[in-house]
Amino acid sequence: MPLSRERLAHPPHTSKEEASAAQRRANNREYANAIARRSHAKHREERNPKARAYYHTHKKERTVYRKIYSKEHPEKFRTYAKRRYALKRGASKHENVSLDVIFERDKGICSLCLKRVKRAEASMDHVIPLMQGGDHTYQNCALAHIRCNCSKRASTITQQQRLF
Repeated sequence: MPLSRERLAHPPHTSKEEASAAQRRANNREYANAIARRSHAKHREERNPKARAYYHTHKKERTVYRKIYSKEHPEKFRTYAKRRYALKRGASKHENVSLDVIFERDKGICSLCLKRVKRAEASMDHVIPLMQGGDHTYQNCALAHIRCNCSKRASTITQQQRLF
């Protein structure tokens, strides 16, 4: 079939081709990420001299900035700290869990004593503690008073199992 001017004017890629390319990228994402991690580890010393120099020469400025940011955005800073804590404890799954979302979801009721929680007294409790292999996800987190959560420590209370 001879090519007409009209056919040549259209772009060579169709939506079907674009969809298959997107699918190929999605299917090979883990493989591509593994290659990127290996490359990053292999060339770490070549990439980081400027970053290290900046890090060592601007420590005080970064500390001041971090303190100001933590005061201006306490919820974000708390979420980051909780996520880092979960990763250090070996949680296999982790999400950026927000205390505000948990407070709304649990309707302000403590999962341990089943009494009303003031927002200032609210804390996030892991039903299956991180130390026992629990995940830092919305499914594993519940609302609790700070005092209830501290008294529970790293134990699992059977009344909380109703949440699952």
